[in-house]
Amino acid sequence: MTVLDKLFNALDRRDEAPNIAPAEDIVARNDTTAIAELAVAVKSGTARQAQ
Repeated sequence: MTVLDKLFNALDRRDEAPNIAPAEDIVARNDTTAIAELAVAVKSGTARQAQ
């Protein structure tokens, strides 16, 4: 499961609560791969916007 799969919009939620745990995990592990994945998503938009 990618970091994007864990975000609130992938879970069909409108609140930020589901984003907190993955964000804390990314920071705790210094996960540069997840950070890069998020950066690309921010630049290109979400999968839902592409549909």
